[in-house]
Order: sequence, then C-alpha cells, then structure tokens
Amino acid sequence: MTLFLLFVACQEQKLVIPTLPSGTDIDGTSTTPTEPTEPTTEVDDAYWSGVELRIVEPESGAFLPLGAEADFIAELVDAEGAAVDFDSITWVSDVDDAWGLTGADVTDSSLASGTHALTAEALLPNGDRLQHTVGGVLVQSPYAGVYAGTMLVNVAYDTYAVGCSGATTLEVDADGELVSGSASCTLSLGGFELSPTFIVDLANEGGMLEGDTSMDLIVYEYPLPTEGSLSEDGDIFAVFSAEIELYGAVLIDGEIQATRVTRDLDGE
Repeated sequence: MTLFLLFVACQEQKLVIPTLPSGTDIDGTSTTPTEPTEPTTEVDDAYWSGVELRIVEPESGAFLPLGAEADFIAELVDAEGAAVDFDSITWVSDVDDAWGLTGADVTDSSLASGTHALTAEALLPNGDRLQHTVGGVLVQSPYAGVYAGTMLVNVAYDTYAVGCSGATTLEVDADGELVSGSASCTLSLGGFELSPTFIVDLANEGGMLEGDTSMDLIVYEYPLPTEGSLSEDGDIFAVFSAEIELYGAVLIDGEIQATRVTRDLDGE
C-alpha cells in the first residue's frame, strides 16, 4: 500500500531538471577555454620624436672597388645626438635594382658597377618613416678610369731610323678588363711624312696587359703585338714591336706610358 501511494505522488508531481547552457558548469561558471591575450605594448611617441637617420658609411662621393667587401652603416640619433638602438634599416640603390640590404651595420660586396645614390630607410615603431641618401658612390674596378700619357714610336727602314712621340688617351672599362685608346704622331722618312694613328686594344688580367697596338694607315691596319702592365694605383706601361712590309721591311717598336687622371668614365 505504501509503494502504491509513492507511485501516485510521483505521477502527480513530475521532477523537472533544468538544461544548462553549453560550456556552463552546474554553478553557472563557464567551462569554455579562452584564447590568452597578449599584453599591449604602448609606443612612446615622445621617445621617437625628433629621431633622425643618417648614413655613416659609405660617404657621399666614396669609391668602392668592384667586388670588394664594403661596410654599409647607418644609425638613428635622437634630438640630443645620442645613438638610438634600432637595426631594422633597409638599403636600396637607384642604379642596381637587384641590390638591397637589411641592417644598421652590414658588409656586402655585390653592388654592381656604376655611380650610385644609396638610400637607407627606417620605419619607426610610431609609424614615422625616415630616409637618408648619399650620392655619387662610385663602384668599379680599381683599374678603371681615364689615363693620359705619351706614346713613343721608333721606325727603322733601309738606312733610315726615325722616331716620333704623341699624346695618348686611354680608357680602362668599369670592369677593369679592357684598355682602349689611340695616339698619333708624324714620322719623316727622307722627306716623306707619314702620320699614322695608333689604336690601342689590350686585355687586362690581374694587371698584366696583352693585345695589339694597330698602326692605321687609312688603307690598312698593321697589328703590333703589345704587352705591359697596369697597376691599381693608376699607371700603364706597355711596349710593342713588329716588322711589317711597307715598301720594304720596316721595323717598328715603341712604348706607351700613361697615368690615370680620373676614375670618372662618364666624362661628367
């Protein structure tokens, strides 16, 4: 009888269990994990105010030997002139589009030959973008440049032995591989005057020159084998000799001496 009365009571008063929201514990506390939040770093605008960027090396107008290691150094300084620690500096050239560096103090040897304007740029934490450019940075072989000097020529023909000299201008290309130029002088052979042009075409390999100095007589060029030396300090010395047939056997020999007067190959 007692069990029957309990059954009837449960039928009349049903037990309702509330449904909890997803991710909520029985006491209402959320059980869903949350992503950790990183602390926000505030930028001190006052610290970066008045900061300037300047290139220390290379200087404007500097000469950098082609293929040699060179230092590229830039720095940030504050309004008081004190150095500011900052390494995120990028470098570009107005001539060599493929070249670029990152860093405040970098060593590099890949800059192409030419006269460059180099720009360093820094994007500061406060959003300011700083730039500094140095111009006229010349990159080429240490042999390269324009040379001026003298060519001496000696000619022996039959019973005659005469000589002449003339000014010469030579150019060594930016890569330091080719030497070219010309000179002329007047030879007097028994009342007959001959004014040939001598065309210089030499190859340079590590300071050793080899090639031809051709004597141009308008209708024909006579190659005169030539060899010599070229120093990085800017001195050329070369000799040539040959025997040619010109109304009989003519022995010609001579020498070239020249000194670099400028590294500028653009004539500016």
